Amino acid sequence: MLQYIDIENLALLETASLEFEAGFTAITGETGAGKSVFLGALNMLSGARIDKSIIRQNKETCKVDAGFHFKKPKEIDNILSTMDLPICEDGDLLISRSISNKRMPKIIINGQATTLGNLQKLGAHWIDFHGPGEPQKLFHEKFQLQMLDSYSKHQADLKKYAASYDEWRNLKLKRERISQKTALSNDEKAYLLNTIEKISLIVQNENTITELENNYSKLSQAEEFLTLLKEIGQLLDDQNGVLISLRDSVSIASKIANIDPSLSAQTDRLESVAIEVEDILSEYHNSLNEFDVNHNEVERIHEKINQWLELKRSYGGSFNSVIKYKNNALKRVEEESNITGVLIKLDEEIASSEKELIPLAQKITKRRKAAAIQLSKESMALMKKLGFKKAVLKLEIYPLKEFNETGNSSCEFKFSANSGQMLLPLKKIASSGETARVMLAIKSILAKEDSTPVLVFDEVDANVGGEIGRVVGKEIHNLSKTHQVFCVTHLPQVATYGKQHYLVEKTTAETSTGITIKQIHLSKPSRIEEIARMLGDRKSKTAIQLAKELLKNSK
Repeated sequence: MLQYIDIENLALLETASLEFEAGFTAITGETGAGKSVFLGALNMLSGARIDKSIIRQNKETCKVDAGFHFKKPKEIDNILSTMDLPICEDGDLLISRSISNKRMPKIIINGQATTLGNLQKLGAHWIDFHGPGEPQKLFHEKFQLQMLDSYSKHQADLKKYAASYDEWRNLKLKRERISQKTALSNDEKAYLLNTIEKISLIVQNENTITELENNYSKLSQAEEFLTLLKEIGQLLDDQNGVLISLRDSVSIASKIANIDPSLSAQTDRLESVAIEVEDILSEYHNSLNEFDVNHNEVERIHEKINQWLELKRSYGGSFNSVIKYKNNALKRVEEESNITGVLIKLDEEIASSEKELIPLAQKITKRRKAAAIQLSKESMALMKKLGFKKAVLKLEIYPLKEFNETGNSSCEFKFSANSGQMLLPLKKIASSGETARVMLAIKSILAKEDSTPVLVFDEVDANVGGEIGRVVGKEIHNLSKTHQVFCVTHLPQVATYGKQHYLVEKTTAETSTGITIKQIHLSKPSRIEEIARMLGDRKSKTAIQLAKELLKNSK
């Protein structure tokens, strides 16, 4: 329940500190006095989007602080935990929200800054508004179905169904995942098979690659050796080689020695060098003739090493990465080969799971239909007391094309205020007063099943009065036994049922206008005066006497 709320600079309200108890709190005041300011404060706390124009004129910041207490805070704590926010200490929840003209807006929950989205999610669990322009949960089919299921009291069946539904859904997701993952086009399959073949021809195991690389290394050295032998042979023995030059040098040296015998030794030395070079050349020739190269083997090794280098470049740069790619490709091809069998088996499992799901969903739908009829009857009976003499409320159960987490049927609340009018969804009801009273009727019947602790009614008494107003007040009073209820009202018959009563008044000065909110339920004279005013004349003895009677009869 809401325990207190502090408001600062909200619209015409400069400051207010209000404390609340469980039960029914009535908020009254003259038309235009500013009763909507209190609703605006609750809207801020619930996470509604707020325009900066609500900030009091000539003020920089508008702020609302509130404290709540939950006897059973488990659900709220679970929500806070999913948001990584501190849980309620001793069941207490603290919310603060400020809006500024100059700074960023600020939201604090249990001492920690958070987002507007988180505030909205939290607000959906602790407050429900019923009035013009307010977010009404019961207008959404999801919550209508939740209410009907609570009224049906078949939670055990829903739990059993949910377990079967999860199994069925997981099987369908698995089938979809496998079919998408293994579906290969003809070109994709041909590419994978070709790649597997290429890798298999070159890579049997790591040893074959090591041997290939070693052979290639040796072959590279052998080719270099052969090339060098040929090069040195050409240098020594071709037309312009060293040996020819030496032979010519020996011939010229002999002629020189004939002319000058003292140079004969040089001729002998040149002749020795020539003989030595011839001997060296002979040895090189012998080595060249003895060198045996299998050209076919050379080509084979060259081709294989080029293929291996290309595989490494394409599939990861290492032996392990190439093997991993091959294994993955094999797996994909195998999955493609087995896909038909796997999908057939999954289809059988899905059909078997669906066979179990169908009777569970049918049972839930049957109970929903029976509960819808009964809830409609009870609601219409109460709505007649609330002034709808010819109202019709129909809870329409309709089938869904697919199973979902709640079954294969859903629910929509349809309403007509007068005979002969078309039944329309609740959200299309034009009159906000009608809407609020319909909600009051449904909420009253579903009070024990509705877990939202705080309910707010605005204009619930629109276009009613007299005895019907009395009934409205009594039903709100009954609803307040299981919920904390706030009701902005113009009817004294409703206001007198309030356990607490707050009066909103507008004050006007020469340069400013403001409003005040004060509790009057602790002052019997003040409350009688306000009820008398609502009856028509706070000074009238008749109105004062009637106000006393109304307060007395509402006890």
